[in-house]
Amino acid sequence: MKALRCIRQGNGKYRYESRLDKGTEKVSYGTPGLLFIGGLMDHTSIAKMYIDAIKNDSIDSSTLTKLPELVSCGDWSKVEVMGSVNFTSDRTKILYDGIIVTHGGGLYYMRKKISDALGSVDRRFKSARKVINVIHQ
Repeated sequence: MKALRCIRQGNGKYRYESRLDKGTEKVSYGTPGLLFIGGLMDHTSIAKMYIDAIKNDSIDSSTLTKLPELVSCGDWSKVEVMGSVNFTSDRTKILYDGIIVTHGGGLYYMRKKISDALGSVDRRFKSARKVINVIHQ
């Protein structure tokens, strides 16, 4: 297991990072209000826990908010695009506008900003992709 580091960004906002794969991969966790203090957290175990969350091109809203966010990766060719998502959380009013991907046997959320930047290099991130529906509970 790798240690999860909490970084304060100002304005009361925090970013959670974990350095993996010899310092080449960063992951921040998209669950707002969740703070891991003094413990160890492995992002791959969280991502693998939700690998079967997409069924019939849909995902539960509570599962979407718990997915780890893939920020950078050592080898982008190993990332598989599952589909795009556009959802605003009713409770926290956070906008999830991006894509859902699989990497290393786990399911991750990736922001549109990152996928658009990767789209200039790799067509898989920019090409038309299926839309994943978000089911409200």
